[in-house]
Amino acid sequence: MAEDYLKQYRPEQVAAWYRRLADAWTTNIPELQPALAGAFLRAWVDNRNPKARIEFDSPAHLRSNSTVLNVQRFHRDVFLTNKKARVTGGAEKWAGILPRVQGAPDTAKWDMKGPLALEYESLCDVAPDIWAIAKIQRSGSAGERDIFGSLRGFQLKSKVTVAANPPRTNRLDIRFVSWQASGTDRYDWNYSERLTVANPDYESKAPVAIRPQDKTLTVYHSNAKRLEEAGQAAPYDVVLRSWSVTNAAIIAIAEIDLSRRL
Repeated sequence: MAEDYLKQYRPEQVAAWYRRLADAWTTNIPELQPALAGAFLRAWVDNRNPKARIEFDSPAHLRSNSTVLNVQRFHRDVFLTNKKARVTGGAEKWAGILPRVQGAPDTAKWDMKGPLALEYESLCDVAPDIWAIAKIQRSGSAGERDIFGSLRGFQLKSKVTVAANPPRTNRLDIRFVSWQASGTDRYDWNYSERLTVANPDYESKAPVAIRPQDKTLTVYHSNAKRLEEAGQAAPYDVVLRSWSVTNAAIIAIAEIDLSRRL
């Protein structure tokens, strides 16, 4: 098992090393602006309030990520009542447009004349199992690795406004007038885990450098706990600012069968 070199250093020294790591992540992938992994890590080291909510822009490599798009396709199916929504406790139920057209219990009936606002959120996990993790670590793009190193699994929310064309016999054409996506997460650590990263102090001549002879370091997250207990960092709630969904397939006009019974 790799040695935990960071535990030999005082919390303030380790905190400074984490800041250098965050800066290195941002510097080494200039094609990603912003790079979430570096921004999230620096926010954690700078934060002192575990109840803080910190907002970040949603970069292009997140908005275009295949897992994000797949979850949005699922949300589209929920809105169009093609698939059941996942609700509290692991249960599923029909939601979206058709229950409102049919006046189902616990829903406000929609007359199909004015716009209808809907929202739904569910888990978006770019690496849900060990095989997905291994694939990203082995051959993932810079964007995939950045999302894995920052969010990995987060709540993806879709807020849409839909409108209906005049209904034909048992058929209703639905237009997505607007679609806004956003995300939330909790930035914290599993203190029992560890991660091997590129050492930002590699070949550094600075007197504060940690293990400059090592190209990589295995970081035990027990050090994160040590920093938090020393008041040198704090977990926080992540808020990903909303963005407009413009993917043609996701916002395409859809047809609903009004005669279908749920």
